[in-house]
Amino acid sequence: MMPASPLGLGVRLRDAQLARAEKLTYVLPLCESDLTAPSPPCITPVRRESMESLDRILVVDADGHVNEGEVDISSRLPEPWRSQGPVSLKDNQGYPRILLEGRIWGTAQGPGPSVTGPFTDKARKGRPGMIDPVARLKDMDTEGIDVAVLFGTQIALTVNGLMSGELSAALCHAVNEWLLEYCSADPRRLRAVGLIPCQAP
Repeated sequence: MMPASPLGLGVRLRDAQLARAEKLTYVLPLCESDLTAPSPPCITPVRRESMESLDRILVVDADGHVNEGEVDISSRLPEPWRSQGPVSLKDNQGYPRILLEGRIWGTAQGPGPSVTGPFTDKARKGRPGMIDPVARLKDMDTEGIDVAVLFGTQIALTVNGLMSGELSAALCHAVNEWLLEYCSADPRRLRAVGLIPCQAP
């Protein structure tokens, strides 16, 4: 087995899978002295496993998120529940929240459900693909992802804390309908995870 590199060189997922595949080949690890040596690098052949074709490896994002909180879910609720649908707003730090049952979800500060942060600037920014499946498919192509397993975010992380089981069930149904429509852009690559109300599954 190749020792850990002192250079801390990272490997992509496909490279890691390459090291576990069926055929044997040689890889040439980079030595620390390579950084300063004028002569050919210090190379030690190491037997590693590989595959004939990396195209056979399926890359799955098993924790993909959509942002159903930015979609008009209230219009999808049955008439008796529409007036109680989620309302989008921003908290005192500028983070997106929703208002449901007279409460703001998630908690802006301190302990509580889905408290935010701290995040880096990059992590704070959403992607258009969280509500636009065509944009998501483009991102997946760029990142080499074949299939994304998709979960809700704002509403999905809220419904099971609601007092009303009936409102929770109505929201779950509405979110599931929207997510199925989202995934219909390419059902082979976009796979929805259903949301159920734990108050009355």
